[in-house]
Amino acid sequence: YAQAIASIAVIEAYGMTQDRSLQLPAQAAIKFAEESQSKLRGWRYAPREDADLSVTGWYVMVLATGQMAGLTVDRHLFKTVSSFLDSVSFEDYSRYSYTQQRGPSLTMTAEGMLCRIYLGWPKDHPALQAAIRDDLLANLPDEAAIEASVYYTYYATQVLHHVGGDSWNIWNAAMRTALPNTQIKIGPDRGSWAPGSDMFGDAGGRLYVTCLNLYCLEVYYRHLALYKP
Repeated sequence: YAQAIASIAVIEAYGMTQDRSLQLPAQAAIKFAEESQSKLRGWRYAPREDADLSVTGWYVMVLATGQMAGLTVDRHLFKTVSSFLDSVSFEDYSRYSYTQQRGPSLTMTAEGMLCRIYLGWPKDHPALQAAIRDDLLANLPDEAAIEASVYYTYYATQVLHHVGGDSWNIWNAAMRTALPNTQIKIGPDRGSWAPGSDMFGDAGGRLYVTCLNLYCLEVYYRHLALYKP
């Protein structure tokens, strides 16, 4: 995870500034991502060993961010990643699991759909629309849901922001209310979000939960919607 997230940070910094001192490390990060893909066509905790959708999603964002920043990215990898996504998909590609050995989950479905968007699915793809209708809009962010899994909220927010329209308006109305309501308002932790009952709170801690909540609230200007109105 750390390698992929750091790669995104460097690549985004280069893309926004075109600072030539960042070009080589940004391109090197992409090369590492390309060379560390496993034979399952995804990524996991060590280079070229196994794959899960959670880690793979971050590396898809590395490659997509590199492409948007004007760096050299092997386009063939997008096709190979699609084959991994197929292998962890259910119900006509509308739901996704963490690995091939598990069943689908809400969080992995949101992450899988974001990957599909970056890999070129059209806005009206039946599986994308089914996931939005049956899973994402059926599980809108509220205070209890965000405290249970900001990871789901993070991915679903990006999916719906890219898709736009009524689906995004419904999601956004819930998200922009629930997230500020769960932010700590007083005391030494003011401005942060508590790890509390978050499913990954023990592992990631306050910084992890706070960062993902902030990324959700930055979605309006941090990412341009991929689908044009």
